Amino acid sequence: MKSTFKVLFYVKKQSVKNGKAPIMGRITINGTQAGFSCKKEVSLALWDVKTNRAKGKSEEARTLNQELDNIKAQITRHYQYICDHDSFVTAKKVYNRYAGFSEECHTLMNLFREQLESYKKKVGIEKAESTYRGLVADYKNLLLFMKSKKNTEDIVIEELEKSFIEDYYNWMLGTCALANSTAFGRVNTLKWLMYIAQEKGWIRVHPFA
Repeated sequence: MKSTFKVLFYVKKQSVKNGKAPIMGRITINGTQAGFSCKKEVSLALWDVKTNRAKGKSEEARTLNQELDNIKAQITRHYQYICDHDSFVTAKKVYNRYAGFSEECHTLMNLFREQLESYKKKVGIEKAESTYRGLVADYKNLLLFMKSKKNTEDIVIEELEKSFIEDYYNWMLGTCALANSTAFGRVNTLKWLMYIAQEKGWIRVHPFA
């Protein structure tokens, strides 16, 4: 699935020292963002806020722009790699790969599938078939929401925020025209999954808190 992708550079004006400000970067993908420091400084007089690059043809400007182009090229390469190998891509995941951090991450839909598989094995023993079918319907509904509204098929659990939950709930009431009780029940399923993620140590703060 095609995703939006953008790398933007800007100066952190509130940290100006001796007329120079640090250059920051921001990766944006499908509404997710990841900010980072480029570990470079530039004179405010040399920075063009419209083009987000150093202006002029001085050696300093050319060198800085080449370095920024190199950063963008590296990030783009990591973005393309993730697009080619994973079913989803987020700004944080691209940045982590660019920065050399661990690629291991836990995703919402993978967790959901694991719980469905575990639940299915218990049907007829300690779990009801009707409850299992309800969870499958919840899974399909959540997947449809992410495909149609978030342009992705999964999300890193650490990136799931309150706004995601609110968007999901409002989408069910509006676009899907579900009854409030049904939408609330499906949000509770999401809440249940987040408790499991918290118990596993994947998140420290429950997004519903």
